[in-house]
Amino acid sequence: MSESSIVVRKANASRVMYLAGVLFVTFVPVIGAALSRMYLPTTEWDWISYLAVFFGLPTLVSAVAYIIGWWSKKQFCEYNAPEWKFRPVQMTISEARKLPRTHNRKYRGLVASSNYWMFFVPILMIMYLLGLPVYIYTVDASLGPFVDFLFAIPLGVLSLISLLSGFLATSNSASEDFTLPLVREAVKLAKKQEGVPGVRDVHIVMSKAEHDDFSIYEDPRVIVRIEGLEDEGYIESWSEEIGAVWRMLCRLYESDEHPQVVWWWVSHDRTFRKYLYPDESGYYVSFPVRSMTSKPGVKDVKLLTTNAIAILVREKIHWGQDTEELEGLMQELNAAAD
Repeated sequence: MSESSIVVRKANASRVMYLAGVLFVTFVPVIGAALSRMYLPTTEWDWISYLAVFFGLPTLVSAVAYIIGWWSKKQFCEYNAPEWKFRPVQMTISEARKLPRTHNRKYRGLVASSNYWMFFVPILMIMYLLGLPVYIYTVDASLGPFVDFLFAIPLGVLSLISLLSGFLATSNSASEDFTLPLVREAVKLAKKQEGVPGVRDVHIVMSKAEHDDFSIYEDPRVIVRIEGLEDEGYIESWSEEIGAVWRMLCRLYESDEHPQVVWWWVSHDRTFRKYLYPDESGYYVSFPVRSMTSKPGVKDVKLLTTNAIAILVREKIHWGQDTEELEGLMQELNAAAD
């Protein structure tokens, strides 16, 4: 990444920390090989030596490597936030699913991106290193001559993983802007809504801002277009939890005969509220879809989406757009037009 007016690498600090990381990862296996052969229990068991070398050393190595990675990330750059100007961009479900990987790879020095393996794998490796001398001492002494390799190589891998974990998971001055919001919730929501009758098109929408060669994103949501009403309205949904919807907006555009109409459903209310421009107070409307669930909740994604489609179609029918296509859709949704 080249220097920019908003992100400037701290060249000297980066070189020092990079060199420190390389030297640490290089010499850790050498030290581990020497100590493991020297303190491997063969004829008698020494608890102090065993715990110090085969548990204390790996734990210390992991902690120091993580600190080096953490400090490298903190010293990576100086960030001068510009006045970001956001605009909505649409992407397919597939494109949205790929975005976190490509974005985090491009801005790995600016984003904070953690994963379960960063903490789970080091624990497993420490358990392996702790159990290695026990296995050699009690089960297979023939592995004793190879203990330096069996200990040193995993110890080096442990130091490398811990260093990368510390670097990738740590935030710095640019991370608040560059770290992506959670996109997977919107992707899961879109996949559920995709299978609802009457859905013509589903896209993920995010607000995107660009400056120089840098891009940031915020506010992921799902846009659903309805068959037969593609150019007349849409449904917009937000999710804060996988498999759930927390807010939903239905909109019919303004026409020559009718003003713009919107309906809001929010998780704490659980009922659609209609707003007819310019009225801002609104009023509740009934659910058109016949269902045993009187007030759908955040997990009733398909039922809420079905009701949202039916509400828009019902409004168009009330406006006089009573076509066979819309009537057929209401029947498919098992919804009442009144």
